[in-house]
Amino acid sequence: MPPPRPLLRIRAPPGAAVVHRPPPRGETLKTKLILGAILALLLAATSVSLAFASGDPKGDTNGDKVHVLHVTLKNSQETPLDLGTPGPGVGDRFIVFGDLFRNDKRVGAGGYECVTMLFTPGPDPAGEPEAATDQCVATLSLAKGQITVQGLVDRTGPVPVTLAITGGTGAYRTAHGELQTSGPNEQGDEPLTLKLIL
Repeated sequence: MPPPRPLLRIRAPPGAAVVHRPPPRGETLKTKLILGAILALLLAATSVSLAFASGDPKGDTNGDKVHVLHVTLKNSQETPLDLGTPGPGVGDRFIVFGDLFRNDKRVGAGGYECVTMLFTPGPDPAGEPEAATDQCVATLSLAKGQITVQGLVDRTGPVPVTLAITGGTGAYRTAHGELQTSGPNEQGDEPLTLKLIL
């Protein structure tokens, strides 16, 4: 279907002089102000994008505040799964679930699952591995919503380990930031520090 034609088109007769009239006084200033405002908005948007792209820590929060939350996961259930060849190796999993406490008060529940992505045995096969890296995914369920966490954990590397807060639900639906843990203590409890940007 062809595009619709305008109902009325006025053309100057051939050879007629076309007169361009300047806009009424004040219209030019108004146009300049509008264009200036649009340019200012484009520059502001560009500078915010560059701040995020540059990795500048001041730009990462975009003016948001970091909310620090300390909780302890008291493991009530831990299940190791020896998959593949017998003994520790790539593909093995372990699953942990427990209650979350803050100042000795239960505030929710949480758990995680880790799968071994890299495993190199040490000189003594029954001893510490030379290298062991797990991919871990966790969910913490609190009264105001859930928080999801993900990252690689080098079991032979330094502690604390820092993982990414990847999202959430409810009050945490815009959550991002970091979770730090040093793993379970002697009692099996795992202190967690969440640095939330909402």
